[in-house]
Amino acid sequence: MNDGSEFSYAVSIVHQVLMSRWNALPIHVAEYFRPRRLLGIGSTWRIFAACFCSESDLLSQWRAYGSGCRGVAIGFRVRPFQELGGKSSEFGLVRIQYSPAELRETTQRMCDVALRLAASSVLPYDETEVFWSEVLLVLLNFAIRFKNPRFDEEKEWRALTLHTDDSPVFHRGSGDQEKRRYVHVHFCSDVVSQVVVGPLANAGVDSGLRKFLDRQRLQHVVIRRSEIPLRPTASI
Repeated sequence: MNDGSEFSYAVSIVHQVLMSRWNALPIHVAEYFRPRRLLGIGSTWRIFAACFCSESDLLSQWRAYGSGCRGVAIGFRVRPFQELGGKSSEFGLVRIQYSPAELRETTQRMCDVALRLAASSVLPYDETEVFWSEVLLVLLNFAIRFKNPRFDEEKEWRALTLHTDDSPVFHRGSGDQEKRRYVHVHFCSDVVSQVVVGPLANAGVDSGLRKFLDRQRLQHVVIRRSEIPLRPTASI
């Protein structure tokens, strides 16, 4: 991600709830949600994310990711994309939520349920460890679906994949730029639905893009222009 705080924001809320119950929970449970210890993320395994915006023509997205509003936005069909991820097990497509109150309340309810289950029977030490590990994974699975409410205009979806094996991890970036890690995830071309051309893209982009898509057997993909009325800035 461009900003790691997108993830640490939700994690910090879960950590606060767990620490507020430190006297009831096993001591190591809250510790796992400390940013530097979070279930081994970044050391024994990693999360990779591809982020999507539900708005196809949003000015803030063009400015941040659209090559100075001269690039293109690729649209995907949500349901086929979700089904593909479920079948391949390569990734899961989740809708991002923006309510810290909901995250906090759900974390509290999960803790209540887990404590009642743990108190209902006496488990051997090793089974107790497994039980609380599963609780932590459920909490993590829930936390990764939340983001700071300041970003709610994006109505974001994320394709998430967990990397735990020896499959290749690639890098991009050059010079002093931080090299970002990424992995390859396969998807069918029929999940692509449209391409939106940026508000400052050159006039000839549309025809060249159409030829490219046709060569790739993507004749079904619709091309349309951004409706944001921007004009190129003049140089002095």
